[in-house]
Amino acid sequence: MKQQTKGYLCILGGFLTHLMVGAFYLWGNISLNVTSYYRYHGYDDIKSSTVSLVFPTIYFGIAFGSYMGVSFARKYGYRKVSLINLFFYCGSQFIATYVNFYWFVLFMGFLPGVFIGVEYLLPVDNAINYFPNKKGLVSGLILCGFGFGALIFNPVIQQLANPDNISLQPDGYYPIEVADKIPSALRYMSLIYLVGGVIGVFMLVPYKKQEIMEPKVQDTEYRLSENEENKNEKCEFKVSSIRELFNYAEVYYSCVHLFCLTGFGFMVVSQYKSFGTKHISDDKFFSLVGSIGGLVNGLSRFLWSFLLDFFNGQILILANIILVILISLTINMIVDEKLLYLTWVSLVYLQYGGLFTLLPGICTEQFGKKFGPYAFNISYSMLPFSNLLQFCLVKYMNEQFYKGNKWILSNNADIHNNQILFEKEERRR
Repeated sequence: MKQQTKGYLCILGGFLTHLMVGAFYLWGNISLNVTSYYRYHGYDDIKSSTVSLVFPTIYFGIAFGSYMGVSFARKYGYRKVSLINLFFYCGSQFIATYVNFYWFVLFMGFLPGVFIGVEYLLPVDNAINYFPNKKGLVSGLILCGFGFGALIFNPVIQQLANPDNISLQPDGYYPIEVADKIPSALRYMSLIYLVGGVIGVFMLVPYKKQEIMEPKVQDTEYRLSENEENKNEKCEFKVSSIRELFNYAEVYYSCVHLFCLTGFGFMVVSQYKSFGTKHISDDKFFSLVGSIGGLVNGLSRFLWSFLLDFFNGQILILANIILVILISLTINMIVDEKLLYLTWVSLVYLQYGGLFTLLPGICTEQFGKKFGPYAFNISYSMLPFSNLLQFCLVKYMNEQFYKGNKWILSNNADIHNNQILFEKEERRR
């Protein structure tokens, strides 16, 4: 099989595995179903703002798992690590449907997050070896699968969990006949993820250089050529170890970017249904919102990473900052109209999704394909704290949140981030 064909297969396989692990974006559509279920089964007073704790715990898991994925895959093999990882990912969610709420947070939140983190950069790290001059495009094609998960699976879980489009009760939760469907729906989904993931894994063709040397000379020659390739690779900074990354301010700027620019997106992605049902009563509409949001989320990852091959990364980060400020200022203008609300949530996904392909590409340009993924993993550790902050705001400033005043934090954070960006550019000049 030709190297290029193997590369295309690897991109397709990575897209498919990301489609499965990216399905956690369903949470914004099912959080009320889960809350309603536990209110009928031992937690009479639990609220959706408490159940939304699952979403930030996913990101704590992702931050933890992201440190292991690339290292394990390079050591033990991409297919082997990905296959074992996906079995644990699906098994954890299956177990979550049989436990109480506190164990549910672990098995549906933190543990799947760990396995998502392991998988996230694994196929990208392999595929860019086939197309070293198209890092942004390759990353975008694979990672857009992460966003498309909600597009594909929102209609499926809607049909499994609430096929008759039964509306919420006056107390803001589902009747028991709807609530009791969510465990079986999640079990079916975990089996679907497993089948799709296994198919994707076997498309992940490990990269190997074309070798024509004799066996005894081959290993030495490969190592020499690999070291020479790393030495001659075009990148902004030359580092020889992960520890050296912490000496560069760019790593910390990436941390600030991710912390400040994702908080607003996390709020909307996890709460668009809880917030929207205060103004619009149509369960299937919010399933549609999640699906269209998933489409835009996936396309945004491809779009922003594609633009990275033509524009400076800092310019694209600035465009992202401007976009989130404009979006956050308009929430109270759109919330009562279906079309406007759908468009507004889609724009949030456009802004939010782009960061997850922009920064891996920027980090690779800065530190090379060997240490770029590690630089991104360091900045990725900020995501759970940004997500935890939005959870606290929703839970403890609930009245402010439902009045639409949640944009204040995001707006201030983005202005601060904008200031840091320009200070950085001034120092470079």
